[in-house]
Amino acid sequence: MLGGKCPATTCRDFAEGLTRGEILIARDGRQPRAGDLHPGWGWVIFRMRIIAKRTLRQYWEKERRAEQPLKSWHAIAAKADWSSPVNVKAVYASASIVGGDRVVFDIGGNRYRLVVRFDYPRRIGFVRFVGTHAEYDRIDASTV
Repeated sequence: MLGGKCPATTCRDFAEGLTRGEILIARDGRQPRAGDLHPGWGWVIFRMRIIAKRTLRQYWEKERRAEQPLKSWHAIAAKADWSSPVNVKAVYASASIVGGDRVVFDIGGNRYRLVVRFDYPRRIGFVRFVGTHAEYDRIDASTV
């Protein structure tokens, strides 16, 4: 039943079994559609891979007030399917697109800034900078 809709319980069980960032490649090369998640059908399952959560953790260990906002951002980003800056803006309207591949996020009520470089086709986000607004003002977000 290639291309048909997956029974909800099977899809949910399968999707929950994936690890963060895991991608299954389509066997027949066709575009995936919502609900086409069954492994036997060979559809692609996209989730963002964020590199590296360790960078975020190191920052919140020294700046405790940043911990919950950064954890929240990471949880949302890791489950997202951001294939373009438009997809990011749909979730984070206040995010600033810098160049074609970098996004500046306001974190914790604009207390902190997070710069992430995205490889959209591969669904990978590379954390390039996290800091306060004052620290952010001293960097060039398009090159960091």
